[in-house]
Amino acid sequence: MLTRALAIAILPIVAAQNCDVTLPPPPTREEACVASSATWVVLGLAPEQVPELPDQLLKARIRVGETAALRASRLGQDDCDDLVTDVAWRSSVPAVADVTAGSLTEGRLEARSPGEAALWADVTLQGGSVRRAELHAVPAGRNTRLRVYAVVVAR
Repeated sequence: MLTRALAIAILPIVAAQNCDVTLPPPPTREEACVASSATWVVLGLAPEQVPELPDQLLKARIRVGETAALRASRLGQDDCDDLVTDVAWRSSVPAVADVTAGSLTEGRLEARSPGEAALWADVTLQGGSVRRAELHAVPAGRNTRLRVYAVVVAR
């Protein structure tokens, strides 16, 4: 009852103040793509290359000589490819696993020698902002995309 009385007492004050609330316009597609909260990912590993029951740090497992087509993209519903000006593919140990550039947002993972390497892409957008796209995959038997922390290459 007290809440109702308080609401009735405040209502005339709010109405008398002529509350003209102006909301900012929604972000444009370009602003959404460049937003710092946008998550960029690299996708392309086959489900069989990722363990069904991953350990705490998910590691993809591939063999020397195997390849996988990778693509850097924004996670979500917007397609931001037309705002990408450059993609720099990176590997912590290129002698083990590396990515060669294909088209602007695509690359090819090459398993070169036994070992372990982390892979990612640095995506440059119009205006010069750079977003890190980390490797993600959907493990076999799952439907959730998980971050892949390393690629383990075996003979």
